[in-house]
Amino acid sequence: MISVLYVDDEPDLLDIGRIFLEESGEFRVGTSTSALEALDTSSVLLYDAIISDYQMPGMDGIAFLKAVRERFGNIPFILFTGRGREEVVIDAINNGADFYVQKGGDPQAQFADLAHMIRQAVKMRQVQAYIAEQEQRYHDVQNANDLIQSVDPAGHFLFVNKKWQDTLGYGEHDLENLTIFDIIDDESKEYCKNVFPRVIAGENVGIIDVVFKARNGKKVFVEGMTNCKITDGKPQYTRGIFKDVTDRKIAESALRESEEKFRTLVEYTLDGILILDPMGKILFANQAAGRLIGAENYHEMFGIRNVLEFIAPESQGDAVRDFTQVAKGIDGYLSRYKVITTTDQERWAESIGKSIRFGDAPAILVSLRDITDRQRAEEELIKKNEDLHAAYEELTATEEELRENYDELSNHERALRASEEKFRALVEHSLDGILITDFTGNILFANRSAGLVVDIEDYLAVIGKRNVMEFVAPESQAEVLRDFSKVAQGTDAYLVKYKLITEKKREIWVECIGKKITFGDSAAMLVSLRDVTERTRAEAALRESENKFATVFRSSPVALTLVSATDGTFVDINDSFIRSTGYSHEEVVGKTSEILGIFADKNEYERLISLLRDHRTINGMEVKCRIKTGEIRTCLFSSSLIVMDGKIYILSSVEDATERKRSEHALRLANRQLNLLTGITRHDILNKISIILGFIKVAEKKSSDPAVGEYLMKIKSTTTAIRSQIEFTRVYQDLGTNQPQWTGLDTVMPRTHVPATIALNADVQGIEVFADPMLEKVFFNLLDNSVRHGQRVTDIRVTSHHSGEDLVVVWEDNGIGIAAEEKERIFERGFGKNTGLGMFLVREILSLTGITIVETGEPGRGTRFEIRVPAGVYRITGT
Repeated sequence: MISVLYVDDEPDLLDIGRIFLEESGEFRVGTSTSALEALDTSSVLLYDAIISDYQMPGMDGIAFLKAVRERFGNIPFILFTGRGREEVVIDAINNGADFYVQKGGDPQAQFADLAHMIRQAVKMRQVQAYIAEQEQRYHDVQNANDLIQSVDPAGHFLFVNKKWQDTLGYGEHDLENLTIFDIIDDESKEYCKNVFPRVIAGENVGIIDVVFKARNGKKVFVEGMTNCKITDGKPQYTRGIFKDVTDRKIAESALRESEEKFRTLVEYTLDGILILDPMGKILFANQAAGRLIGAENYHEMFGIRNVLEFIAPESQGDAVRDFTQVAKGIDGYLSRYKVITTTDQERWAESIGKSIRFGDAPAILVSLRDITDRQRAEEELIKKNEDLHAAYEELTATEEELRENYDELSNHERALRASEEKFRALVEHSLDGILITDFTGNILFANRSAGLVVDIEDYLAVIGKRNVMEFVAPESQAEVLRDFSKVAQGTDAYLVKYKLITEKKREIWVECIGKKITFGDSAAMLVSLRDVTERTRAEAALRESENKFATVFRSSPVALTLVSATDGTFVDINDSFIRSTGYSHEEVVGKTSEILGIFADKNEYERLISLLRDHRTINGMEVKCRIKTGEIRTCLFSSSLIVMDGKIYILSSVEDATERKRSEHALRLANRQLNLLTGITRHDILNKISIILGFIKVAEKKSSDPAVGEYLMKIKSTTTAIRSQIEFTRVYQDLGTNQPQWTGLDTVMPRTHVPATIALNADVQGIEVFADPMLEKVFFNLLDNSVRHGQRVTDIRVTSHHSGEDLVVVWEDNGIGIAAEEKERIFERGFGKNTGLGMFLVREILSLTGITIVETGEPGRGTRFEIRVPAGVYRITGT
């Protein structure tokens, strides 16, 4: 018997469900009116399947499903509800529901379907569990990191896993001709011949350390355990699990060999080797180090003597300094010390120290070499060289001095002539004006360019006769006199700018650099000047333009920012930005948005920058921003890349849309609450209707009175009509609650619902209409109208054409058509042979964006619906 838990907030529905399901004797049904109540008891695990309503107080069916999956695993779960919305079905399936059954219709048939689905779900889950268990076992063995094998008593292989095959290199085809002793290396074969019979006998032999032989002859060291399956006293097969320890064995052998080589190398090398602690205590020394200090029993010094005891006083400062450097990690350099041996002999040693760890403690490794003989030879050679050099210097000093004096005089004379020629050519042909004046402004020298700057062609005529102050505009004369004074005091070579009046009374601007020099044995000033009049005017015009831009930028009522596209720093912000964010100008400029934390969502900011990089401009992008108080505001960014002074900047306008978004959210919330209330009410009414229909079915079975049967039929018919009216509200409640969107007409054609006897030809590719998201329902209802009322429809055509600026979409079939007096009435609520709501809903959906629909067909020749889409509500995107 299959045990079922049925959860619904309607006790009467629970009773009806139990009656119908337990009627066959195949099911035992437990009930609960609350999902929360059902979860509070561990008895959920005792049921083979769960049936649950969707809409329940406290916890709905989807939340109940999630909780069951989280707490109790994969118990078969069937959602049994009056909610027929597609998103509920998708949500149920996505969260692991086995089946979804919609309430309504004939109770007998409905509960028969439900019973079938319960059987299927329980059986399917049992099969899945068995398969999953077997697959997991096989997967665990096959993919284990250990070598796993099974061998029969004769030594033939019954099973090996993938790791075994990969490690030893044998394939499945090799195993047929192999025994356990074929893969044992010679050095372990005798051991295994002794152990194998003991294992077959059922003995626990403990850890087995053995060497396998791979297919390529390579040794594979393994260790593990094995036992034998014995049934009725007879061995069946062995099971062994081994770990590959080849790398460890090789590493251990290599370590032993390396340690032995290192010990021999260190002990017998010709250079001395010491290991010291950071204070100089000797922790280790080799034979050569012992010889260097004259200590035969050098081993006795370990941990007792300090190396500083063997360093001469004049070298101890260097040794302590080097100890400190090595301790800081500054090592690997060559040092030289004087050493005092145990017999008080002076010797010299070169050493290199390196910071190491010795016995888990910091230490210094020192390599020493005895250089006493070399040191003494160097000292003698230096002394001889010094004596020879002194004699040579004394013999050649006089001759060299005379020759140098003569050469110097000749060179100076030639250099002076060459320098004067170069200077004169350079000055005369320089594009910059060059003047030499005394410190009262009298002109001592001028080149051609200097004359041209002040409109004097005969520039030589000004030398010794004119003063530079004659050309300086009154507003610049004080600056010129101040700079004369600075240069005279030695403060020179800085750039200045003056206004001049030329010989032709033109006002010009020049840049100058002055330097104090000696000219004709007197102090003078060398001045280099350049006409910068055009540049000055251009800079003034640019400043004026920038001032205008700055005025517009700062006075704009919209928040504006200017950000460097190179490093992301704010270059400028306007007053509106300051008011809306609370930051001051100084707090923002020079910093990045990341430092200020302006963008609340890093992903949004990166997307903004990516779009700007790709398209160079963005308009109205919604981004969450953080103001100075920490409050998150919703902003609309419109940004463009601009170029100023050859640099790329991002100019952005920022609109604070927080209040508008809040108003929109509040409106959506209010609509959602109204829809929720409507949905709850509709759900409760439909549940009551299901209860009524259920009890009518029970009453029909138990009553044999024809009169009562007739009454029950009328009650059933009326109740079914009420249910149809209530069902319509489910569709109508979503009308207009979502924003209209652009939808391709070809994508909403109901092709999957067209009967096989009807051909649908739709020629509306490349047309998009701005309509309510329920536009698909329009064409579904038009198809339903053709199928239900056309009687003989075999062909449906959907076409479009322009009428003035409007687009007309035509739906027409070849059925019996619509009578003239009903052409308008079919759009009235309640008119028609079925629910009377389909065409009413069509007109309502279209009217939301100003689209109209009329029926213009000829009776007897088929229907023709003309949908008129105004200009601006459609667009052509292609063919």
